Amino acid sequence: MSGVHRRYPLRDVALYNGVTLLHFGVATLGLLVAYDRWPVVAWVLAMAYLIVAFGQMYVVMPLVVCSACVYTTMPGARCVSGMNVVAARLGLRAPAEEFEARRTKGPPTTSSIWARSSRPFRCSLRG
Repeated sequence: MSGVHRRYPLRDVALYNGVTLLHFGVATLGLLVAYDRWPVVAWVLAMAYLIVAFGQMYVVMPLVVCSACVYTTMPGARCVSGMNVVAARLGLRAPAEEFEARRTKGPPTTSSIWARSSRPFRCSLRG
């Protein structure tokens, strides 16, 4: 289903987060395999990557980016990552105008890939 939803189905949220966690797991395994001659180095790098990646996605994003997302201010809304629910429960609110400045930029980012996948259905959720 293409387009922008006011409340993404739990199936989509689970799929998005499942793929994200799978990505983190594959990258962690890749580091363990790449540095298999130096197990201590491999484990340190793999765990450092996992902590940073997980922290960026599930701590920094809700605190910094999602707090300015329009999904956080809409009652009953849920974005595809579900992080707006976390930001809203934490009581974090930033002006929606700051959202573009806070989100990731560039062609390879997940936000730009997701936006391109839903064209021409881009629309404003503000009403």
